[in-house]
This record gives sequence, structure tokens and C-alpha cells, in this order.
Amino acid sequence: LKVLEEVENLPESSFFNLALASMYHASGNMDKTFEYLEKGKKHAWYPWFIRIYLADEKLLQDPRYEGLLRELNLPHPAPLEYDPDP
Repeated sequence: LKVLEEVENLPESSFFNLALASMYHASGNMDKTFEYLEKGKKHAWYPWFIRIYLADEKLLQDPRYEGLLRELNLPHPAPLEYDPDP
């Protein structure tokens, strides 16, 4: 948690906001995750970040996630399954 405090005290930037969203996501604090995702929307990586990087079951089950995807007109992530022998 000390690292989170240190990053939160840095000058605000969309990059640090996405980094904080990632750290809060890893810690399981979804309210803080979405707080910092909202603040990080201006970063060029934002669509990739929410669609691919953070897209796990914990995030996918949160109704706020659908709202983020709708804002960017992105489809819901497909299941990450691969079957080489269909």
C-alpha cells in the first residue's frame, strides 16, 4: 500500500491514473479501480487498457465495466479460450 500512496502523491497524469487503476485492480479494490479508470480516459492506451489488459472475470462482472465499453463503442471481450481441435 505504500507504493499506492507514493503514486497517488505524484503529479496527476493519465498514465499514473491507469497505473493506479491497475494496482487497485490487483488489490481487489474495484471502487478505486473505476475511480482511476475514469481519470485515465485521456491516455492513448485507455481503450486497450480496459478492453484487454484489465479484462478479467472480476472486472467483467462489474456493471460499471459495460459503461466504459459503451462510451468507447467497444464490444464486450470474447471468452479467452482456444481449442485447436474444434
